[in-house]
Amino acid sequence: MFHSAQRNSFQAERPDLVFLDLKMPGLSGVETLRRLQDTCPRTPVYVVTGVYGEFMTPLRELQSRGVDFNLARKPLTASEIKAIAAPRRRSNHWLT
Repeated sequence: MFHSAQRNSFQAERPDLVFLDLKMPGLSGVETLRRLQDTCPRTPVYVVTGVYGEFMTPLRELQSRGVDFNLARKPLTASEIKAIAAPRRRSNHWLT
């Protein structure tokens, strides 16, 4: 579960882009993705992982519910991250 401070931070700041790992301590990446959809439905999410297999069923379930995300394979290079972030940089003037 998002702690109230984390939820308030996301609601107040609304990230322009999220890179999300699936294997995390505590809250799983799949559950975090569900909660991001509720909190920030228009925020682009890139699920970054080296292990797709065990997560494909819950990820497909989320997609069937209309949760939008992109998959990216670890490790991401700096140039790949920049390419993903570039459209947001031009439109939102961040990462200067």
